[in-house]
Amino acid sequence: MPNLSLLSNEVNKKLELFKCITRDLIFYGLGTPYSVLRLQRRSIRLEEVKKSWRSVATSILKEKGSHDRFGIYVHIPFCVSKCFYCNTLSFPQTNDQSHSRFLNALEKEIKLLDFPKKLEAKTVYIGGGTPSILSSANLKRLMVMISENYNVENKEQFMVELSPYTCSYEKVKILKDYGVNKVTIGVQSLDKNVLKKLQRPQNAKLVFQLYQNCRKLKIRHINVDLMAGVPYQSIESFQISLKNILKLKPDTIHVNSFCPDVFTRFTKNGLTLNFSDVIRCKKMLDLAYQMISSAYPYALEDYSTNKENLQFFDMYKFNSSVLGLGWGAISHAFKKMYYVKDLHYPDYERNLKRNIFPKLFAFQLSKDLEMRFNIINSIQEEGRIDKNLFQKIFNEEPEKLYPRELKLIKKMCPVGEDRNFITLSAKTRCERYIYSNCFLDGRFLARYSGLVDKNKNEYRNIDFQLSYLLYG
Repeated sequence: MPNLSLLSNEVNKKLELFKCITRDLIFYGLGTPYSVLRLQRRSIRLEEVKKSWRSVATSILKEKGSHDRFGIYVHIPFCVSKCFYCNTLSFPQTNDQSHSRFLNALEKEIKLLDFPKKLEAKTVYIGGGTPSILSSANLKRLMVMISENYNVENKEQFMVELSPYTCSYEKVKILKDYGVNKVTIGVQSLDKNVLKKLQRPQNAKLVFQLYQNCRKLKIRHINVDLMAGVPYQSIESFQISLKNILKLKPDTIHVNSFCPDVFTRFTKNGLTLNFSDVIRCKKMLDLAYQMISSAYPYALEDYSTNKENLQFFDMYKFNSSVLGLGWGAISHAFKKMYYVKDLHYPDYERNLKRNIFPKLFAFQLSKDLEMRFNIINSIQEEGRIDKNLFQKIFNEEPEKLYPRELKLIKKMCPVGEDRNFITLSAKTRCERYIYSNCFLDGRFLARYSGLVDKNKNEYRNIDFQLSYLLYG
Protein backbone atom coordinates (compact mmCIF):
# COMPACT_ATOMS: atom_id res chain seq x y z
CA MET A 1 0.00 0.00 0.00
CA PRO A 2 1.22 3.56 -0.67
CA ASN A 3 2.61 5.65 2.18
CA LEU A 4 -0.19 8.11 2.95
CA SER A 5 2.05 10.33 5.09
CA LEU A 6 3.94 11.37 1.96
CA LEU A 7 0.82 12.49 0.09
CA SER A 8 -1.02 15.82 0.16
CA ASN A 9 -4.45 15.99 1.79
CA GLU A 10 -6.19 16.27 -1.58
CA VAL A 11 -4.38 13.27 -3.05
CA ASN A 12 -4.86 11.38 0.21
CA LYS A 13 -8.63 11.88 0.01
CA LYS A 14 -8.66 10.68 -3.59
CA LEU A 15 -6.66 7.62 -2.63
CA GLU A 16 -9.04 6.74 0.20
CA LEU A 17 -11.97 7.08 -2.20
CA PHE A 18 -10.21 4.86 -4.74
CA LYS A 19 -9.66 2.22 -2.05
CA CYS A 20 -13.38 2.22 -1.23
CA ILE A 21 -14.29 2.00 -4.91
CA THR A 22 -11.86 -0.87 -5.45
CA ARG A 23 -13.26 -2.70 -2.44
CA ASP A 24 -16.83 -2.35 -3.74
CA LEU A 25 -15.99 -3.37 -7.30
CA ILE A 26 -14.43 -6.59 -6.06
CA PHE A 27 -16.72 -7.34 -3.11
CA TYR A 28 -19.92 -6.87 -5.09
CA GLY A 29 -18.59 -8.70 -8.13
CA LEU A 30 -18.90 -5.47 -10.07
CA GLY A 31 -15.67 -5.26 -12.03
CA THR A 32 -15.95 -3.26 -15.23
CA PRO A 33 -18.50 -3.10 -16.78
CA TYR A 34 -20.82 -4.27 -13.99
CA SER A 35 -19.78 -1.29 -11.88
CA VAL A 36 -21.07 1.08 -14.53
CA LEU A 37 -24.21 -0.94 -15.21
CA ARG A 38 -25.04 -0.81 -11.52
CA LEU A 39 -24.96 2.96 -11.49
CA GLN A 40 -25.96 4.17 -14.94
CA ARG A 41 -27.84 1.45 -16.79
CA ARG A 42 -31.03 2.07 -18.75
CA SER A 43 -33.65 -0.13 -20.39
CA ILE A 44 -33.23 -0.61 -24.13
CA ARG A 45 -35.14 -2.30 -26.92
CA LEU A 46 -33.97 -5.35 -28.85
CA GLU A 47 -33.82 -3.28 -32.04
CA GLU A 48 -31.16 -1.04 -30.46
CA VAL A 49 -29.04 -4.11 -29.72
CA LYS A 50 -29.48 -5.43 -33.26
CA LYS A 51 -28.52 -2.05 -34.72
CA SER A 52 -25.38 -1.96 -32.56
CA TRP A 53 -24.27 -5.40 -33.69
CA ARG A 54 -24.91 -4.56 -37.34
CA SER A 55 -22.70 -1.52 -36.92
CA VAL A 56 -19.94 -3.53 -35.21
CA ALA A 57 -20.09 -6.20 -37.92
CA THR A 58 -19.88 -3.61 -40.69
CA SER A 59 -16.89 -1.96 -39.04
CA ILE A 60 -14.97 -5.22 -38.55
CA LEU A 61 -15.74 -6.56 -42.02
CA LYS A 62 -14.67 -3.32 -43.72
CA GLU A 63 -11.50 -2.79 -41.69
CA LYS A 64 -8.74 -5.23 -42.61
CA GLY A 65 -6.62 -6.22 -39.62
CA SER A 66 -9.21 -4.82 -37.22
CA HIS A 67 -8.20 -4.77 -33.56
CA ASP A 68 -11.75 -5.88 -32.68
CA ARG A 69 -11.39 -9.65 -32.27
CA PHE A 70 -15.06 -10.56 -31.91
CA GLY A 71 -15.86 -13.44 -29.56
CA ILE A 72 -18.89 -15.41 -28.36
CA TYR A 73 -19.55 -16.32 -24.73
CA VAL A 74 -22.28 -18.84 -23.80
CA HIS A 75 -23.31 -19.08 -20.15
CA ILE A 76 -24.66 -22.36 -18.76
CA PRO A 77 -25.99 -21.44 -15.30
CA PHE A 78 -26.50 -24.91 -13.83
CA CYS A 79 -24.38 -26.88 -11.36
CA VAL A 80 -24.71 -30.01 -9.23
CA SER A 81 -24.35 -28.05 -6.00
CA LYS A 82 -23.32 -24.52 -5.12
CA CYS A 83 -19.74 -24.70 -3.90
CA PHE A 84 -18.87 -22.78 -0.74
CA TYR A 85 -16.47 -20.44 -2.55
CA CYS A 86 -18.41 -19.94 -5.82
CA ASN A 87 -19.34 -16.39 -6.87
CA THR A 88 -20.69 -17.07 -10.36
CA LEU A 89 -24.24 -16.56 -11.63
CA SER A 90 -25.32 -20.16 -11.22
CA PHE A 91 -27.67 -22.38 -9.26
CA PRO A 92 -28.07 -26.13 -8.55
CA GLN A 93 -30.17 -27.87 -11.19
CA THR A 94 -29.45 -31.42 -12.35
CA ASN A 95 -32.78 -32.13 -14.04
CA ASP A 96 -32.29 -32.94 -17.72
CA GLN A 97 -35.71 -31.56 -18.67
CA SER A 98 -34.83 -28.22 -17.05
CA HIS A 99 -31.65 -28.15 -19.10
CA SER A 100 -33.65 -28.84 -22.25
CA ARG A 101 -36.01 -25.95 -21.47
CA PHE A 102 -33.00 -23.68 -21.05
CA LEU A 103 -31.70 -24.74 -24.46
CA ASN A 104 -35.15 -24.06 -25.92
CA ALA A 105 -34.92 -20.54 -24.50
CA LEU A 106 -31.36 -20.11 -25.75
CA GLU A 107 -32.43 -21.20 -29.22
CA LYS A 108 -35.20 -18.58 -29.18
CA GLU A 109 -32.75 -15.93 -27.96
CA ILE A 110 -30.43 -16.68 -30.88
CA LYS A 111 -33.30 -16.62 -33.38
CA LEU A 112 -34.76 -13.33 -32.12
CA LEU A 113 -31.35 -11.64 -32.02
CA ASP A 114 -30.78 -12.45 -35.71
CA PHE A 115 -27.04 -11.84 -35.47
CA PRO A 116 -25.00 -10.89 -38.60
CA LYS A 117 -23.78 -14.30 -39.82
CA LYS A 118 -20.87 -12.95 -41.85
CA LEU A 119 -19.05 -11.77 -38.73
CA GLU A 120 -16.34 -14.30 -37.92
CA ALA A 121 -15.77 -15.23 -34.28
CA LYS A 122 -12.13 -15.42 -33.20
CA THR A 123 -13.03 -17.05 -29.89
CA VAL A 124 -15.86 -19.10 -28.39
CA TYR A 125 -16.07 -19.68 -24.64
CA ILE A 126 -18.67 -21.83 -22.88
CA GLY A 127 -18.67 -21.24 -19.14
CA GLY A 128 -20.90 -21.43 -16.12
CA GLY A 129 -21.96 -22.82 -13.81
CA THR A 130 -21.00 -26.22 -15.10
CA PRO A 131 -21.37 -26.63 -18.89
CA SER A 132 -20.52 -30.33 -18.74
CA ILE A 133 -23.58 -30.93 -16.54
CA LEU A 134 -25.61 -31.12 -19.76
CA SER A 135 -26.41 -34.62 -21.00
CA SER A 136 -24.55 -35.85 -24.08
CA ALA A 137 -27.65 -35.19 -26.19
CA ASN A 138 -28.08 -31.66 -24.84
CA LEU A 139 -24.37 -30.92 -25.14
CA LYS A 140 -24.44 -31.96 -28.79
CA ARG A 141 -27.55 -29.83 -29.30
CA LEU A 142 -25.69 -26.83 -27.89
CA MET A 143 -22.71 -27.44 -30.18
CA VAL A 144 -24.98 -27.69 -33.23
CA MET A 145 -26.76 -24.49 -32.17
CA ILE A 146 -23.48 -22.57 -32.10
CA SER A 147 -22.05 -24.02 -35.31
CA GLU A 148 -25.24 -23.49 -37.34
CA ASN A 149 -25.98 -19.93 -36.22
CA TYR A 150 -22.54 -18.34 -36.02
CA ASN A 151 -19.43 -18.11 -38.16
CA VAL A 152 -17.04 -20.15 -36.00
CA GLU A 153 -15.29 -22.25 -38.64
CA ASN A 154 -12.00 -20.35 -38.37
CA LYS A 155 -12.04 -19.62 -34.63
CA GLU A 156 -8.64 -19.50 -32.95
CA GLN A 157 -9.81 -20.76 -29.58
CA PHE A 158 -12.93 -22.72 -28.63
CA MET A 159 -12.81 -23.18 -24.87
CA VAL A 160 -15.16 -25.05 -22.52
CA GLU A 161 -15.17 -25.38 -18.73
CA LEU A 162 -15.38 -28.99 -17.50
CA SER A 163 -15.95 -30.53 -14.09
CA PRO A 164 -14.53 -33.97 -13.26
CA TYR A 165 -17.81 -35.24 -11.80
CA THR A 166 -20.04 -34.43 -14.78
CA CYS A 167 -17.89 -35.03 -17.86
CA SER A 168 -17.69 -38.46 -19.52
CA TYR A 169 -15.53 -39.69 -22.38
CA GLU A 170 -18.56 -39.36 -24.67
CA LYS A 171 -18.99 -35.69 -23.78
CA VAL A 172 -15.33 -34.91 -24.41
CA LYS A 173 -15.64 -36.62 -27.80
CA ILE A 174 -18.64 -34.45 -28.70
CA LEU A 175 -16.64 -31.34 -27.82
CA LYS A 176 -13.69 -32.51 -29.87
CA ASP A 177 -15.91 -33.35 -32.86
CA TYR A 178 -17.30 -29.80 -32.86
CA GLY A 179 -13.93 -28.09 -32.78
CA VAL A 180 -13.22 -27.45 -29.10
CA ASN A 181 -9.46 -27.00 -28.82
CA LYS A 182 -9.05 -25.93 -25.20
CA VAL A 183 -10.66 -27.16 -22.00
CA THR A 184 -10.23 -25.97 -18.46
CA ILE A 185 -10.77 -28.64 -15.81
CA GLY A 186 -12.05 -27.21 -12.53
CA VAL A 187 -10.19 -29.32 -9.98
CA GLN A 188 -9.70 -26.73 -7.19
CA SER A 189 -8.36 -29.39 -4.77
CA LEU A 190 -7.60 -33.10 -4.58
CA ASP A 191 -8.04 -33.27 -0.80
CA LYS A 192 -11.21 -35.28 -0.17
CA ASN A 193 -11.79 -33.65 3.22
CA VAL A 194 -11.54 -30.15 1.76
CA LEU A 195 -13.81 -31.12 -1.15
CA LYS A 196 -16.41 -32.53 1.21
CA LYS A 197 -16.53 -29.37 3.31
CA LEU A 198 -16.75 -27.25 0.19
CA GLN A 199 -19.62 -29.47 -1.03
CA ARG A 200 -17.79 -30.31 -4.24
CA PRO A 201 -18.79 -33.85 -5.34
CA GLN A 202 -15.58 -35.15 -6.90
CA ASN A 203 -12.52 -37.25 -6.12
CA ALA A 204 -8.99 -37.63 -7.47
CA LYS A 205 -9.93 -40.66 -9.57
CA LEU A 206 -12.52 -38.64 -11.53
CA VAL A 207 -9.97 -35.86 -12.10
CA PHE A 208 -7.35 -38.22 -13.49
CA GLN A 209 -9.93 -40.02 -15.64
CA LEU A 210 -11.17 -36.79 -17.22
CA TYR A 211 -7.63 -35.63 -17.87
CA GLN A 212 -6.74 -38.91 -19.58
CA ASN A 213 -9.93 -38.76 -21.67
CA CYS A 214 -8.98 -35.29 -22.90
CA ARG A 215 -5.46 -36.46 -23.75
CA LYS A 216 -6.72 -39.60 -25.47
CA LEU A 217 -9.08 -37.55 -27.65
CA LYS A 218 -6.24 -35.12 -28.43
CA ILE A 219 -7.74 -31.94 -27.07
CA ARG A 220 -5.01 -29.51 -28.06
CA HIS A 221 -4.79 -27.56 -24.81
CA ILE A 222 -5.70 -28.70 -21.30
CA ASN A 223 -5.74 -26.23 -18.42
CA VAL A 224 -6.25 -27.22 -14.78
CA ASP A 225 -7.68 -24.78 -12.24
CA LEU A 226 -6.71 -24.98 -8.57
CA MET A 227 -7.72 -22.74 -5.68
CA ALA A 228 -5.60 -21.31 -2.89
CA GLY A 229 -6.84 -20.03 0.44
CA VAL A 230 -10.25 -21.69 0.52
CA PRO A 231 -11.68 -22.49 3.96
CA TYR A 232 -10.46 -25.72 5.60
CA GLN A 233 -7.42 -25.91 3.27
CA SER A 234 -3.96 -26.22 4.79
CA ILE A 235 -0.72 -25.28 3.05
CA GLU A 236 0.28 -28.95 3.07
CA SER A 237 -3.02 -29.98 1.48
CA PHE A 238 -2.58 -27.37 -1.25
CA GLN A 239 1.00 -28.47 -1.91
CA ILE A 240 0.01 -32.13 -2.29
CA SER A 241 -2.79 -31.24 -4.73
CA LEU A 242 -0.49 -29.09 -6.85
CA LYS A 243 2.26 -31.72 -6.80
CA ASN A 244 -0.14 -34.38 -8.11
CA ILE A 245 -1.48 -32.07 -10.83
CA LEU A 246 2.07 -31.25 -11.93
CA LYS A 247 2.67 -34.97 -12.43
CA LEU A 248 -0.06 -34.97 -15.09
CA LYS A 249 1.81 -32.28 -17.06
CA PRO A 250 -1.19 -30.25 -18.22
CA ASP A 251 -0.49 -27.54 -20.78
CA THR A 252 -1.34 -24.83 -18.27
CA ILE A 253 -2.11 -24.57 -14.58
CA HIS A 254 -3.91 -21.62 -13.08
CA VAL A 255 -4.13 -21.03 -9.34
CA ASN A 256 -6.99 -18.75 -8.30
CA SER A 257 -7.05 -17.19 -4.84
CA PHE A 258 -10.26 -17.43 -2.83
CA CYS A 259 -12.18 -14.15 -3.11
CA PRO A 260 -14.97 -14.01 -0.49
CA ASP A 261 -17.21 -11.52 -2.27
CA VAL A 262 -20.85 -10.93 -1.41
CA PHE A 263 -22.11 -13.71 -3.72
CA THR A 264 -20.25 -16.59 -2.05
CA ARG A 265 -22.01 -18.84 0.44
CA PHE A 266 -19.03 -18.16 2.72
CA THR A 267 -19.95 -14.47 3.00
CA LYS A 268 -23.72 -15.04 2.90
CA ASN A 269 -23.31 -17.27 5.96
CA GLY A 270 -21.75 -14.34 7.83
CA LEU A 271 -18.19 -15.65 7.74
CA THR A 272 -15.11 -13.47 7.32
CA LEU A 273 -11.39 -14.01 6.92
CA ASN A 274 -8.78 -13.00 9.48
CA PHE A 275 -5.15 -11.98 9.09
CA SER A 276 -3.85 -15.54 9.43
CA ASP A 277 -6.12 -16.61 6.53
CA VAL A 278 -4.58 -13.94 4.31
CA ILE A 279 -1.04 -14.99 5.26
CA ARG A 280 -1.92 -18.64 4.60
CA CYS A 281 -3.24 -17.85 1.13
CA LYS A 282 -0.21 -15.71 0.29
CA LYS A 283 2.07 -18.58 1.26
CA MET A 284 0.12 -20.93 -1.02
CA LEU A 285 0.40 -18.50 -3.94
CA ASP A 286 4.14 -18.08 -3.39
CA LEU A 287 4.53 -21.84 -3.18
CA ALA A 288 2.55 -22.26 -6.40
CA TYR A 289 4.77 -19.78 -8.19
CA GLN A 290 7.90 -21.64 -7.08
CA MET A 291 6.59 -25.10 -7.98
CA ILE A 292 5.10 -24.13 -11.35
CA SER A 293 8.14 -22.07 -12.35
CA SER A 294 10.37 -25.02 -11.54
CA ALA A 295 8.25 -27.50 -13.52
CA TYR A 296 7.64 -25.09 -16.41
CA PRO A 297 10.72 -22.88 -16.93
CA TYR A 298 8.78 -20.85 -19.50
CA ALA A 299 5.97 -20.14 -17.01
CA LEU A 300 4.37 -16.72 -17.22
CA GLU A 301 3.34 -14.51 -14.32
CA ASP A 302 0.23 -14.85 -12.16
CA TYR A 303 1.04 -18.45 -11.20
CA SER A 304 0.06 -19.76 -14.62
CA THR A 305 1.96 -21.45 -17.42
CA ASN A 306 -0.17 -19.45 -19.86
CA LYS A 307 -2.33 -16.57 -18.69
CA GLU A 308 -4.15 -16.27 -21.98
CA ASN A 309 -7.77 -17.19 -21.84
CA LEU A 310 -7.78 -15.70 -25.33
CA GLN A 311 -11.26 -14.18 -25.08
CA PHE A 312 -10.45 -12.43 -21.80
CA PHE A 313 -7.09 -11.33 -23.23
CA ASP A 314 -8.80 -9.85 -26.30
CA MET A 315 -11.32 -8.01 -24.11
CA TYR A 316 -8.85 -6.26 -21.83
CA LYS A 317 -6.08 -5.78 -24.40
CA PHE A 318 -8.07 -4.70 -27.45
CA ASN A 319 -11.55 -3.84 -26.08
CA SER A 320 -12.86 -6.60 -28.35
CA SER A 321 -16.60 -7.11 -28.77
CA VAL A 322 -18.19 -10.14 -27.11
CA LEU A 323 -21.68 -11.50 -27.72
CA GLY A 324 -23.01 -12.98 -24.47
CA LEU A 325 -25.65 -15.70 -24.93
CA GLY A 326 -27.79 -17.31 -22.25
CA TRP A 327 -29.04 -16.13 -18.88
CA GLY A 328 -26.34 -14.30 -16.92
CA ALA A 329 -24.10 -13.45 -19.89
CA ILE A 330 -22.91 -9.91 -20.52
CA SER A 331 -22.27 -8.46 -23.99
CA HIS A 332 -19.94 -5.74 -25.23
CA ALA A 333 -20.41 -4.06 -28.61
CA PHE A 334 -17.35 -1.87 -29.20
CA LYS A 335 -18.09 1.87 -28.87
CA LYS A 336 -21.80 1.06 -28.71
CA MET A 337 -22.82 -0.50 -25.41
CA TYR A 338 -22.42 -3.01 -22.64
CA TYR A 339 -25.69 -4.81 -22.00
CA VAL A 340 -27.18 -7.57 -19.89
CA LYS A 341 -30.47 -9.43 -19.96
CA ASP A 342 -32.85 -9.47 -17.00
CA LEU A 343 -31.21 -11.53 -14.24
CA HIS A 344 -34.48 -13.07 -13.02
CA TYR A 345 -34.13 -16.57 -14.45
CA PRO A 346 -37.84 -17.60 -14.52
CA ASP A 347 -38.60 -14.47 -16.58
CA TYR A 348 -35.76 -15.26 -18.99
CA GLU A 349 -37.21 -18.68 -19.72
CA ARG A 350 -40.88 -17.62 -19.62
CA ASN A 351 -40.47 -14.67 -21.99
CA LEU A 352 -38.51 -16.58 -24.59
CA LYS A 353 -41.07 -19.37 -24.52
CA ARG A 354 -43.56 -16.72 -25.69
CA ASN A 355 -41.11 -15.42 -28.32
CA ILE A 356 -40.46 -12.28 -26.28
CA PHE A 357 -36.84 -11.22 -25.83
CA PRO A 358 -35.87 -10.73 -22.14
CA LYS A 359 -35.67 -7.23 -20.72
CA LEU A 360 -32.40 -5.55 -21.67
CA PHE A 361 -30.33 -3.12 -19.63
CA ALA A 362 -27.42 -1.26 -21.16
CA PHE A 363 -24.75 1.33 -20.60
CA GLN A 364 -24.05 3.38 -23.70
CA LEU A 365 -20.39 3.64 -24.67
CA SER A 366 -18.51 6.54 -26.21
CA LYS A 367 -15.01 6.51 -27.64
CA ASP A 368 -13.80 8.25 -24.46
CA LEU A 369 -15.25 5.56 -22.21
CA GLU A 370 -13.76 2.78 -24.33
CA MET A 371 -10.36 4.47 -24.07
CA ARG A 372 -10.69 4.84 -20.30
CA PHE A 373 -11.70 1.19 -19.90
CA ASN A 374 -8.71 0.15 -22.01
CA ILE A 375 -6.29 2.10 -19.81
CA ILE A 376 -7.92 0.87 -16.59
CA ASN A 377 -7.74 -2.76 -17.72
CA SER A 378 -4.14 -2.36 -18.90
CA ILE A 379 -3.04 -0.93 -15.55
CA GLN A 380 -4.90 -3.60 -13.57
CA GLU A 381 -3.58 -6.51 -15.63
CA GLU A 382 -0.09 -5.32 -16.63
CA GLY A 383 0.72 -2.22 -14.59
CA ARG A 384 1.39 -0.17 -17.70
CA ILE A 385 -0.12 1.59 -20.73
CA ASP A 386 1.04 0.46 -24.16
CA LYS A 387 1.18 3.73 -26.11
CA ASN A 388 1.66 2.11 -29.51
CA LEU A 389 -1.26 -0.28 -29.07
CA PHE A 390 -3.47 2.53 -27.78
CA GLN A 391 -2.58 4.55 -30.88
CA LYS A 392 -3.41 1.58 -33.11
CA ILE A 393 -6.82 0.98 -31.54
CA PHE A 394 -7.99 4.56 -31.02
CA ASN A 395 -5.68 6.69 -33.19
CA GLU A 396 -4.96 8.80 -30.11
CA GLU A 397 -2.06 9.44 -27.71
CA PRO A 398 -2.98 8.68 -24.08
CA GLU A 399 -0.58 11.25 -22.59
CA LYS A 400 -2.20 14.04 -24.64
CA LEU A 401 -5.75 12.92 -23.91
CA TYR A 402 -5.44 12.42 -20.16
CA PRO A 403 -2.75 14.74 -18.72
CA ARG A 404 -4.79 15.42 -15.56
CA GLU A 405 -5.25 11.71 -14.81
CA LEU A 406 -1.57 10.97 -15.42
CA LYS A 407 -0.57 13.88 -13.18
CA LEU A 408 -2.72 12.46 -10.36
CA ILE A 409 -1.37 8.94 -10.74
CA LYS A 410 2.21 10.29 -10.66
CA LYS A 411 1.44 11.91 -7.30
CA MET A 412 0.41 8.52 -5.95
CA CYS A 413 3.27 6.40 -7.24
CA PRO A 414 6.44 6.75 -9.33
CA VAL A 415 5.77 6.40 -13.06
CA GLY A 416 8.33 5.65 -15.77
CA GLU A 417 7.82 6.61 -19.39
CA ASP A 418 9.58 5.87 -22.67
CA ARG A 419 8.59 5.80 -26.34
CA ASN A 420 6.49 2.66 -25.93
CA PHE A 421 5.09 2.47 -22.40
CA ILE A 422 3.87 4.43 -19.40
CA THR A 423 4.80 2.10 -16.53
CA LEU A 424 3.65 2.30 -12.91
CA SER A 425 5.99 1.24 -10.11
CA ALA A 426 3.07 -0.42 -8.29
CA LYS A 427 4.43 -3.48 -6.53
CA THR A 428 1.18 -5.35 -5.98
CA ARG A 429 -2.01 -6.23 -7.81
CA CYS A 430 -3.94 -4.34 -5.14
CA GLU A 431 -2.04 -1.12 -5.85
CA ARG A 432 -2.59 -1.49 -9.60
CA TYR A 433 -6.34 -1.75 -9.04
CA ILE A 434 -6.39 1.31 -6.77
CA TYR A 435 -4.32 3.51 -9.08
CA SER A 436 -6.32 2.52 -12.16
CA ASN A 437 -9.28 4.43 -10.69
CA CYS A 438 -7.52 7.67 -11.66
CA PHE A 439 -8.91 7.05 -15.14
CA LEU A 440 -12.54 6.56 -14.16
CA ASP A 441 -14.96 8.92 -15.87
CA GLY A 442 -15.55 12.08 -13.81
CA ARG A 443 -19.33 11.62 -13.81
CA PHE A 444 -18.94 8.11 -12.49
CA LEU A 445 -16.53 9.29 -9.77
CA ALA A 446 -18.88 12.07 -8.71
CA ARG A 447 -21.82 9.72 -8.54
CA TYR A 448 -19.86 7.05 -6.68
CA SER A 449 -18.47 9.57 -4.19
CA GLY A 450 -22.03 10.18 -3.03
CA LEU A 451 -22.48 6.48 -2.27
CA VAL A 452 -19.34 6.08 -0.17
CA ASP A 453 -19.51 6.86 3.53
CA LYS A 454 -16.10 5.97 4.91
CA ASN A 455 -17.50 5.93 8.44
CA LYS A 456 -19.69 2.93 7.64
CA ASN A 457 -18.61 -0.42 9.06
CA GLU A 458 -18.23 -1.83 5.55
CA TYR A 459 -15.30 0.54 4.88
CA ARG A 460 -13.47 0.04 8.16
CA ASN A 461 -10.13 -1.77 7.98
CA ILE A 462 -10.17 -1.04 4.25
CA ASP A 463 -6.52 -2.00 3.73
CA PHE A 464 -7.12 -5.41 5.30
CA GLN A 465 -10.27 -5.94 3.24
CA LEU A 466 -8.34 -5.20 0.06
CA SER A 467 -5.56 -7.55 1.13
CA TYR A 468 -7.90 -10.55 1.20
CA LEU A 469 -10.00 -9.54 -1.80
CA LEU A 470 -6.98 -8.99 -4.05
CA TYR A 471 -4.16 -10.81 -2.18
CA GLY A 472 -1.39 -8.37 -2.85
